[in-house]
Amino acid sequence: MKKHRLQLASLFILLLFFGNACTPVLYVPPTQNVSLPNKKGDSDLTASYGLRGAALQYTGAASNMLFVAAQLRGLSYQRTAEANSYLNITQSNLRHRESSGDLGLGLYGRFGGQRFGAWSILAGGGLGRTAESPLNGNAFVHSSANYRRIFFQPAIGLATPRFQLALSCQAAWIKIGSVRSGNPAYDGRTFSPFTIEPAVTLCFGGEWVKFFAQAARTWEDSNQQHALRKVLSIDLQSVANLTIGVRFHFGKQPAAGAAQRQ
Repeated sequence: MKKHRLQLASLFILLLFFGNACTPVLYVPPTQNVSLPNKKGDSDLTASYGLRGAALQYTGAASNMLFVAAQLRGLSYQRTAEANSYLNITQSNLRHRESSGDLGLGLYGRFGGQRFGAWSILAGGGLGRTAESPLNGNAFVHSSANYRRIFFQPAIGLATPRFQLALSCQAAWIKIGSVRSGNPAYDGRTFSPFTIEPAVTLCFGGEWVKFFAQAARTWEDSNQQHALRKVLSIDLQSVANLTIGVRFHFGKQPAAGAAQRQ
């Protein structure tokens, strides 16, 4: 018990003096891979870019109920770290880089008389790596970590050969660590955040090529059992996500009138 209290006291002191100097951003959620297939053989390839980086997404219907999904994402941007007068650390400009990949397996179907109503449920997991390095040579604010995550993502919406509108909500469990950092408040630690993210995905255009857009908002679990919960911070620049791109469809879709007669 005394040892546990000593560890908590030490952690509090580190956070007091070092934590606000530069809280590293260790995880930025990727764009959701949302698709509403119609039948076996349908597949979509989406290339997009937004606040959470560039993404390449694939979904393919392996049967009339089952589909597979995959995503690759890369992110790079600059941000500003806070100064700390106690440590004589000036404000620092950082380069954040992050890459991740996901794989998933899902179910899909239609409702509303087999017309335009569609649903899907996707579950999967992925791996990622994040790193932040100072642009002004201040090694104290350097940090990096690997992470893995699992997710569950139901979606419901309207789908025609030329239009898709989907509402989805992704729950994700992330395991980050061990962190390598010049900041002793974070070095060597591991973290396990949980996030909830509702999103709206819109696709419209031709039968084979469509404009793609997605807007999302992420909430992080506030019941973390450690004093450094803010280190899990999804960067404030990326809590709200807006992504645009182009989606290519492969696989013959029935005409809207044929879909209505089914």
